Amino acid sequence: MSDNDSQKVADHKNSKQPEHRDLYHYVYVFGGSVGVGVVDFVFIWPDHHLLALLIAAAWFSPIAIFELRDFRPEWRVTVPVFLFMGALIANFIIDALTPIPERIITGTLQPASDPRPQTGCDPMGPDAYWSPFGGFIRFKVQRPKEPPPADAILVTLGSNGIIVTKNEKVPIVQIADCTLLSIQKTSNGLLVNASVFDLQGKLEAFIRDNAFTAIERGTFPPQPGDLSTMEVRDQNIERLWVHFANPNTVQVRGIFFCPRSSPNVIFIDKDIRMVPAAGPAEMMTVVTSNACVTDKPLGYLPPG
Repeated sequence: MSDNDSQKVADHKNSKQPEHRDLYHYVYVFGGSVGVGVVDFVFIWPDHHLLALLIAAAWFSPIAIFELRDFRPEWRVTVPVFLFMGALIANFIIDALTPIPERIITGTLQPASDPRPQTGCDPMGPDAYWSPFGGFIRFKVQRPKEPPPADAILVTLGSNGIIVTKNEKVPIVQIADCTLLSIQKTSNGLLVNASVFDLQGKLEAFIRDNAFTAIERGTFPPQPGDLSTMEVRDQNIERLWVHFANPNTVQVRGIFFCPRSSPNVIFIDKDIRMVPAAGPAEMMTVVTSNACVTDKPLGYLPPG
């Protein structure tokens, strides 16, 4: 082949290279990116933000490596790493800024057939005490000599118990003029009423005559086959837990706050802690453990 022919072949190859690059950019980069983008952000993004971002990073990583083929090798490695790090950071920011959708859910609590738990209303058990100083100084409380009758109505607040004998609505948790939890004994069984507010005064959930209404984002309604338990959580903090253990027993835990009165907060877990307010007043927190009263709430005064 003559030098002239060789030059013609070389010129022909060079003339084809821009066409190949254009075909690569139009078909693979642009067309492929549009196709992946549609699938990624139309079908995957609504339910799985992080997965959609990682798929996008995985798609553009080989493109970046190819485009940087004439650069130093460390650049070809660094750019994909930054793409995946950017996907993680973007997902974190999006989750932080995107409000969680709220949906109202409803249901009705029904009693299970669990045994009655041990509380301060039983004659035997841990020492019962009342403390007005956050548990540092404890005053012993006398436990009852006899257990409540088998058919007695009992509300358990952690280790504490409240026996209900009246047919009228009995306040169980009360702050000033707010009755946040009450029980009523009727001929048709127990009726539970409760209200849960956050510290900003927003009503998060309520129960009216065993029928509950709550925001789905913070509520764990009864599971299929178990209609006896309802749990309300806010930012992974248990705000209310109600278990209708049996037709005569209701178990309760939670954090109770009244938005229209004092800044007091009642925490019910193993014990009852009544916190007057944030700051120095917290030293006056009243703790009640393994106590028992009848037809009245456990409050700041010693049980009895």
